[in-house]
Amino acid sequence: MTPATATRTRGTTTDLGRPPSDAQVRRLLGPALPAWEALLATEGNRRREWKRYSPKADWVIRLHQGKRTVLWARPVAGKLHVTVIVGEKAVAAGLAGALPQRLKTRLRSAKVYPEGRAVRLGLRSAAGVADVERLVALKLGRQG
Repeated sequence: MTPATATRTRGTTTDLGRPPSDAQVRRLLGPALPAWEALLATEGNRRREWKRYSPKADWVIRLHQGKRTVLWARPVAGKLHVTVIVGEKAVAAGLAGALPQRLKTRLRSAKVYPEGRAVRLGLRSAAGVADVERLVALKLGRQG
């Protein structure tokens, strides 16, 4: 096998040359599959796009509205990693608003990039999707 098609145990697929199939995602997520299904069910008018940002990187699914990325999700063994980048104005609104304390803590501790703070959540069940949607609403200016 070449490095581009090498087997990865922590990542999304055994073939890095193409996005993972639905069957591969289901097998990889296992008990965390309901989180994936709930996340995709709440997407509204968001479009999905599988992306790899470097030849050695795992595949991630990018959910976007028009040109604006709403979130990135990466299935890994038994877990779904979700990243939402929240701009500083939205962070300030979230910290001053009615977000649950656990999300305020995540916002404060998130790594800061020029485009905003990268809030990362690891989901093992569909219950965590509500937190993702709160962050997305904050990002899109629908919640304070």
